[in-house]
Amino acid sequence: MGNVPDSMFKKLTQNYDVEQTNLNQIIAEKRNVLMEMENAAIDISAWQKQYTNTDKLDRRIMTTLIDSVEVHESTKENGVVRQHITVNYKFVGQLIE
Repeated sequence: MGNVPDSMFKKLTQNYDVEQTNLNQIIAEKRNVLMEMENAAIDISAWQKQYTNTDKLDRRIMTTLIDSVEVHESTKENGVVRQHITVNYKFVGQLIE
């Protein structure tokens, strides 16, 4: 086996150094994203504990949990009036029965 010429070795090591710098930057960015996601998971867990054992629904809880409420046109079938209501929850959307 022969030796690699100095010019080719310099070019290869320069490319390697640039690639390592880029990869280290990507790793740092991914670690930051992961830490943010872990912190968000902790926040959601604390939030969940606060609202899972609620006995009474008040305005503060409603504005925290519900994004919007849609009241649809009422219909009458066999003398029974039906009103369809859609509740859009924050973070989860609609809960389908």
